Amino acid sequence: MSTKERKHPAPPRYDEAFKAGAVRMVTEQGRPSREVAAELGICIDTLRSWLKAAGAPSPGQADRQNRDARRLRELEAEIRALRKKLEEKDKKLDEKDKKLEEIDKKLEESNKQLEEKDIAHVKFMLSLGATPEEISKGIRMPLERVNAILAI
Repeated sequence: MSTKERKHPAPPRYDEAFKAGAVRMVTEQGRPSREVAAELGICIDTLRSWLKAAGAPSPGQADRQNRDARRLRELEAEIRALRKKLEEKDKKLDEKDKKLEEIDKKLEESNKQLEEKDIAHVKFMLSLGATPEEISKGIRMPLERVNAILAI
């Protein structure tokens, strides 16, 4: 018998478009070789030979590059998200700063009005002939404050 008997059936033949598509899934989409091979139902060695024939980096190198590229994209997305959060917090801080400035102005106005009232009280009581000690007791103001107002 001159005809050879095969132990295994001949492997299937794949057209060039199928091979190119499989190679693109690894090289352009950045998917792991094993994942692509399993999805397409082909042997990983077959895919590796197609990648080699296409001049693509070795599968381990391509997978590593794909993982690195994916991790880089993840980190860049995280940076964008953190920058956005920081920008939002900066806006909130600016708003709070403006509110504090408004409160400071109102407080200054209120203090000025109180100052004017204190001066008016002290002058009124002084016009009635009260001594600084009597003014201090009468309007419950420290004597030092009464004397400071009288010095104005």
